[in-house]
Amino acid sequence: MKPGLWEHSFTMKSQSGQMERGMAEMQKQMASMPPEQRKMIEAQMGNMGVSMSGTGIRICLTEDDIKREQIPVSDGKCTTKVVTRTASRWVADIACTEPPTKGTAEVVFESAKAYRMNMNGTMLRDGKQQPYSMSTRMQHVASDCGKVKPASQVQKEYEQQMKKQAR
Repeated sequence: MKPGLWEHSFTMKSQSGQMERGMAEMQKQMASMPPEQRKMIEAQMGNMGVSMSGTGIRICLTEDDIKREQIPVSDGKCTTKVVTRTASRWVADIACTEPPTKGTAEVVFESAKAYRMNMNGTMLRDGKQQPYSMSTRMQHVASDCGKVKPASQVQKEYEQQMKKQAR
């Protein structure tokens, strides 16, 4: 994989349709914001290592992130355990606490500049387990990450913040 700025484009499907409606509503709200407010939100997201694009989100992966196989980088609310790994395909079990979610992801590396992931599982919503599926495609868009912080830096900052809160 090439280091730099990567763009995630994704689709989600849930039994209730809540995930899809939530995502559409978020996109609608961002599009209708005044330019100053949108810039402020985008700056906050950049500080968290994420940038919005027309088709998804963008993250910055450094050479170290790639060597450590931090793909995708966890925000501390999810754990990922790779159960099968080849040069072109990973299968992983994923468990998250917010929202409570469990699933299996298959990552297929198409080239040094693209990979796709399909995830299926269940999420706890309104006290009930509901099946969901998500498909993601990652595409390398630039060697320079611009204002988006590297994922590893964001991860370290998050871990430091959690340690401070635990004290």
